[in-house]
Amino acid sequence: MKLITMFSKREYVVNDDEADNVAIASQKDGMIKLRSGDYINPKAIESIGEPAEIAFYKGYLVNKDGRTFTRDGQRITIESPENIKYLPDPKYQITDNMLTLPE
Repeated sequence: MKLITMFSKREYVVNDDEADNVAIASQKDGMIKLRSGDYINPKAIESIGEPAEIAFYKGYLVNKDGRTFTRDGQRITIESPENIKYLPDPKYQITDNMLTLPE
C-alpha cells in the first residue's frame, strides 16, 4: 500500500503496483487515471510513499510522548516498549482497491 499526496494535500491510497505505474507515467504529459476512476495531474504529485504508521501497545494507541498510553481515562506507562507495534494509520484502509475510512 502506498500513499500519493498531491500539492493540494489530497491523498490517494493505492496498491504498490499502481504506485509504480503512476511513478512511471508521471514522466509523461497528460492526466493519469487511477483504478478508482479518478484522474490526477502528475505535475501536482507531491510525493508517493508509505502511509504514516501509528504506535499501538496492547491494542491501545500510544501517546505522542512514546512512553505512555491512555486506558479508561488514565495515563499508563508502557512497561515493555519492545511490544509496541506500528501499524498503518487506520484512516488508510483499502477494501477492494477502494479507500475506506473507519466510522
